[in-house]
Amino acid sequence: MKWAIYRIHYGIDFLKQSIDSVLPFVDNVIVCYSNFNWVKADSVRYFNETVLINNPENVLQFLEDNYALNEKVSYWRQEFDTPKNQFRIILQEIVKRKECVPSYVLMMEPDMVFDVSDPFILFDEMKNRDLSNISTTQIELWKNSNWRIPQRDRVGPTLWNLNKSPNFTTHFGTTCSSNNINVSNKIQNYNFGFCMNEQTMLYKHLVTMAYSAKIGDSLPSEVWYRDKWLNWKPETKNLEIAEKAKNSITNAIPYKMEDRFREQFSEQ
Repeated sequence: MKWAIYRIHYGIDFLKQSIDSVLPFVDNVIVCYSNFNWVKADSVRYFNETVLINNPENVLQFLEDNYALNEKVSYWRQEFDTPKNQFRIILQEIVKRKECVPSYVLMMEPDMVFDVSDPFILFDEMKNRDLSNISTTQIELWKNSNWRIPQRDRVGPTLWNLNKSPNFTTHFGTTCSSNNINVSNKIQNYNFGFCMNEQTMLYKHLVTMAYSAKIGDSLPSEVWYRDKWLNWKPETKNLEIAEKAKNSITNAIPYKMEDRFREQFSEQ
């Protein structure tokens, strides 16, 4: 039995494309959504003003509109105060609710999208290499499908073999807390985290400013949303949101999406 597990607080622009890209591979998709950011902040200091933090999205309504009648998709709300080991906690809750344990679980974020054939390739590769987990490097698009940031070692969806690694723990994202993660030699996934609509990207930036220090994450640049993303031009440099590492993404470069994926994406 194979499950795909999502956690989401915001970012529904590509959630349907993401879920639909893994549905043929798994027996169940389970989405855990939250209404509140991790530190429950309702405002933040932004350019010397107190700015209210208002989530522009309704995740539950989106799920109801798209998957209420799909027997393979289920969802529930749970609030968290940290992203650390969140995927492990969500898995444990699902096991308790369903009273069963899958053999394989694919950990997903709402901005990660596969070509529909690639989860099968990932699964076969994990079995052939006799691995307890496997992840993929990512094609991180910038603003739209015509631009991307240069390749970096940032892995995305992670497939776990629970028969080999039943007690794994996770860090901030889908991967192992010890960083002992295996990477696919055959496929990548698309990451649309920099391609959300303007309201959601602003919310993402404000929330990041509110919680980064409290959860031990890198502090963001205050000007990132305005100067680097919203008013971005092809010549804009230093696109990373973290203030102390902003030159780690030097610029965005032109990109042509694979035809097989462009066709899949246009059909949804």
